[in-house]
Amino acid sequence: MKRNLNKTNQRIFEKFLIDQNTGSTHEEVNGIISIDLFKSLEEKKTIIGYLENIGLDPFKRGTREPERIRIALSQVSWEQIKNSPKVGRSMFD
Repeated sequence: MKRNLNKTNQRIFEKFLIDQNTGSTHEEVNGIISIDLFKSLEEKKTIIGYLENIGLDPFKRGTREPERIRIALSQVSWEQIKNSPKVGRSMFD
């Protein structure tokens, strides 16, 4: 079953990736930020694995999970996320 991130979590992830300067291509044109889709997808899978490891579900809908995710990401660096144990799932499982 394909699962999609909701728009709120998508924005949280993109803001985190931009703020952390993870190395993916970020370009701002007329106030609109574009992120390299392929690099971003792999980074998002890494973030999802990290969040699932700490007990958060980025696919939950209609809950307070986005705020919990925002708080969790504000307390961690990109290096810590990259070095965390993998859960072996992707965002499309």
